[in-house]
Amino acid sequence: MDQIDYFPTASLDAGMSISRSMAEFLEATCAEFKPAVSVDVGTGNGSSLCALARQAPLGGVVWTVDSQEQFLERGRAQLSRITHQADVHFILAPLLKNGTNKSRWWYNPVPLENVQGPINLLFVDGPEGFYDRGAALPCFLDRLAPNARIYLDDLKRPGEQAAFKRWKELLTKRSIPFSACHLEVARGVGEIVIRKG
Repeated sequence: MDQIDYFPTASLDAGMSISRSMAEFLEATCAEFKPAVSVDVGTGNGSSLCALARQAPLGGVVWTVDSQEQFLERGRAQLSRITHQADVHFILAPLLKNGTNKSRWWYNPVPLENVQGPINLLFVDGPEGFYDRGAALPCFLDRLAPNARIYLDDLKRPGEQAAFKRWKELLTKRSIPFSACHLEVARGVGEIVIRKG
């Protein structure tokens, strides 16, 4: 695997970037799994987008979502620095308030309807901070491929642990077979593999 060279420069907010170990994990997963369609929820500085795009198979599609145009622009800039063969789509989806509790805010679902599946890999690292990441699986569930892989970053935080628990409960309630585990990558990653096929 080539050196990972798409991390933000000092002038960008490096706090909105996945870690190098997370980028390496995503690249290795994509190289092995070869997802035809990947979704990156939370573009940030574009490092997760680049990891997915760089290892996308020929004809692969990557959708990346963020609530702020500045992060989509940073993703475009980072993407221009790497070699990839992915068809990349950028989606601006501002956060919608759901009461005053930011932990319940989620991206506007209307732009997210443009994401076309079946989705083979869903990587959730947004919205940033302490907004609701738990809404990602209900939003994309009906577009997941039979053997989709779902990753939730920052699992060491209580909000993400609660979201991961809600995801497992949702899949159980819908009688969708799956396996789930916690991976010790970077700040912790929750992995769910759908077992429908």
